[in-house]
Amino acid sequence: GNYDPAELIESNGKTVESVQSSAKQMLIELGPERLIANLGEGLGGKESPKLVNAFVESIHSESAKLIANKATEAKLETA
Repeated sequence: GNYDPAELIESNGKTVESVQSSAKQMLIELGPERLIANLGEGLGGKESPKLVNAFVESIHSESAKLIANKATEAKLETA
């Protein structure tokens, strides 16, 4: 996944909530498994450490939720 690093710059109007939402959307679109969530252009120095942390934490928590939901759905299909 090539996440836009502009999403991590507070002066662009970005917030923890907007990062969480866009990270989740990326995972929904690409799938949470076998995905390397990276920044399309890397960090340029303007990114907020708080928003970078929100991105990393969101990827971890949302991918875990999506994978768990997928496993639950698979169990229900075989039942």
